[in-house]
Amino acid sequence: MNRNLDQRCNEIIMFVLEQLDQENIHRDLEVCAELILISRLIYQRFKLKFDNKIKKNSHIEKAKAEIINEMKNDESFSSIIYLIKNYREFKEKNIN
Repeated sequence: MNRNLDQRCNEIIMFVLEQLDQENIHRDLEVCAELILISRLIYQRFKLKFDNKIKKNSHIEKAKAEIINEMKNDESFSSIIYLIKNYREFKEKNIN
């Protein structure tokens, strides 16, 4: 199971790296740190699907709480929530 999770996380990070390359964004230490954070978030989310007993990273949980609070004050918050909840439907209508 962990190997499959690692592979899936790596595929997502590779997708992000491809997007950065397409935009000619220079990869430095800051970008590396951001990618590590993204991969930890993704891995934790996948892991939660299979095992609710994982130890959560307090730094990640604090950052997520801060982002959620910031999002709630954003005027497009309801649109973001709608998009997330209806992503599959949105994708089918707009991509096909």
